[in-house]
Amino acid sequence: MNNPRPEESPLFELRQVSLTYGRNRVVDNIDLAIHENELVCLLGPSGCGKTSTLRIASGVERQTSGTVWFDGRQISGPKRHDPPETRQIGLMFQDFALFPHMTILANVGFGLKKLDRTERHRRSQDALERMGIGHLAAAYPHMLSGGEQQRVALCRALAPKPRIMLMDEPFSGLDRGLRNAVREDTRRTLRAEGASGLLVTHDADEALRLADRIVLMRGGKFVQIGSPADIYDRPIDLESAELFSEINKLPAIVENGAAVTPLGNFAAPGFHNGARVTLALRYSDFRIAADDAGEECPSCYRFSAKVKNTRFLGRDSLVDFTGVDDERLFRARVTDIVEAGPQDLVTLQISTDKVLIFAEN
Repeated sequence: MNNPRPEESPLFELRQVSLTYGRNRVVDNIDLAIHENELVCLLGPSGCGKTSTLRIASGVERQTSGTVWFDGRQISGPKRHDPPETRQIGLMFQDFALFPHMTILANVGFGLKKLDRTERHRRSQDALERMGIGHLAAAYPHMLSGGEQQRVALCRALAPKPRIMLMDEPFSGLDRGLRNAVREDTRRTLRAEGASGLLVTHDADEALRLADRIVLMRGGKFVQIGSPADIYDRPIDLESAELFSEINKLPAIVENGAAVTPLGNFAAPGFHNGARVTLALRYSDFRIAADDAGEECPSCYRFSAKVKNTRFLGRDSLVDFTGVDDERLFRARVTDIVEAGPQDLVTLQISTDKVLIFAEN
């Protein structure tokens, strides 16, 4: 959980922050630092404390203990609590919360009341133009698609030029294709504006696509913080591994330095003989081994597999298989077109650095 840029002072910090309702501690002693022009995704299942953390960051909720800092200045603690409107933050939620009786231009300019009318109009129109929806200025919210409404919500949040954007599941109400486009628009716009961001999501793919760093949250605690590559390649536990991809779980016992499984023996460095472990093999990490597989991937594990079923998925194929002498079912998602039928044997391979091994609790 090291700071990725220790030479720089954070723009925004949560220090030993907790939130308690009665006996229920929904946020449990968390620390987080967000730097200038950095987008951090807070990722975890429903009920883990993500939204409560965002509410504390915004000032809508006051923490039970700990402090909140902005640009080196404490903005919330035991003796002070700056309200949201003074924090130089933008807020964006799943509910677009546009005013139906106002034009799009008026919606965007709603938070710019301190500016005179001409400047408010100019800045609002500029925000819409940068998002590519300047032609919608005179329209009303009911006339817009969901994606257009979300872009307007982003423009409105960014119009006051906040230094950090706080976003709570802002894309979850959009269909898949539109969601990807609006995500990219949001990331690009934050970068162009030089704003930092804290995004709450339960969607691992969204976190991988958008984040500079990902914070995994579970049960009110931060369990792992790192870059998308670090979190994906080196998950801290089995539950974290399952969050990012479909996996085969293989319980095993370590014998002579190897985890013994129905698919063969996998090196298990750091585990003593007799240790009970679980291997996690991602569906997408398997490949169909070529005849020269040994030369092609000398660090791969290779094993014979009995095909049970195959499904063509367009860009890849889903293969259900067992070991040759075992009936436990596993699954691979391979880029090859698999022509093997039920009971045919194929040779599968997986790189040694893709095999994840976790101690059983």
